[in-house]
Amino acid sequence: MPPPTAPHRAPARLQSFMLKEKIITPFQWLYNVGLRFGGEVLLSDSLRQKTFSMFRSKVDLEDKSTSTIDKYGEILRDADIPPFSVAMCVYGKDNPEWFDEALHSVIDQTLQPDEIVLVVDGPIPDSIQNVIDKYSKVCGGGYRIR
Repeated sequence: MPPPTAPHRAPARLQSFMLKEKIITPFQWLYNVGLRFGGEVLLSDSLRQKTFSMFRSKVDLEDKSTSTIDKYGEILRDADIPPFSVAMCVYGKDNPEWFDEALHSVIDQTLQPDEIVLVVDGPIPDSIQNVIDKYSKVCGGGYRIR
């Protein structure tokens, strides 16, 4: 059995998998890997925060053209917004509490994904499997964790 992959390599492995399966193009792979390397390795935390805040799009909650608000004030998805997926990786040495918090933040968004693609990188302990099982049940009504 090969040794487990270092956690910082899991996102690169996900990108390589998506390239191999033709989910993304070679240009998208190069862009994604280059942006991740540049954003995580080359930029300091404060510079990275300033850079991302400059490019982050602002959401106008008053703009009703792309969203509808239900009777509880929750923003609902409109047909104008294309479906999207969230891809996450998990491996055996990840902190189960942080992993639980990360999955919770995905399903607790104003604009929720149509699916969550979870890449399990090698064997995982029961504590992480329990988090996966928890969200498989929570997401069963309209989400899939693969």
